[in-house]
Amino acid sequence: MPANLESMFYVRETPWHGLGVKVEEALSSEDALRLSGLDWKVTQRPIYTADFICASGNVYTNAEQIIPNYKANVRDIDGVVLGVVTDRYKIVQNEEAFAFTDALIKNDASNATLPISDKVVSRLERWREQQQEYKALQPNDYVDTGYICTKPNGELLLPNYVSQHFTLLLKRNNMPHIRFHDLRHSSASFLRSLGFDMKVIQTWLRHKDIQTTMNIYTHLDMEAKENVADILNSKLNLFEA
Repeated sequence: MPANLESMFYVRETPWHGLGVKVEEALSSEDALRLSGLDWKVTQRPIYTADFICASGNVYTNAEQIIPNYKANVRDIDGVVLGVVTDRYKIVQNEEAFAFTDALIKNDASNATLPISDKVVSRLERWREQQQEYKALQPNDYVDTGYICTKPNGELLLPNYVSQHFTLLLKRNNMPHIRFHDLRHSSASFLRSLGFDMKVIQTWLRHKDIQTTMNIYTHLDMEAKENVADILNSKLNLFEA
């Protein structure tokens, strides 16, 4: 069913189409919907046949005659008809459509403060200076988002930018292909090999529960053991007749 765009919201960076209400900060999906004016509900109402005038001028009235199998989706705050649908259409309210974001935003384990090394701080400071130079060169066009991962014009990087360039980096250096996200697993294995306990690794990786951390380490530990077995098999020919 075709649909007309009534309204939408976006966070900080204006989308390419320029539509929607800008929301600077939103603590929850409820806040985002309220700030963007989308905190309304859709109700369904029956559709009735209308009076009509024929060519002769006679008025024909079909009072209270409901059109079967069809309903009108109506916005509750102002009675605007958003569309006509069949009886099989199920309404998904705005708060339902965006509720999944709360699980991502409200995970206490994902909101953590972690220390960074002096080398990383130094590199970030140099990049900040570079951003200021870009800004000075583009006084009218630079988009000052305040973020670190930006393009030379200040716009935010697309979500897939890092993963795509990570793949190119691996190819350029003749390294085996892994997903960018797999570096978290590598980090868990590396930290474990340095002697850190699982609770510390859980905090560092921001896992909600320690079982997730344990599952990753168990998987990596089994892979390491299989690699050892393969090497021993090839070097010692243990299974040759």
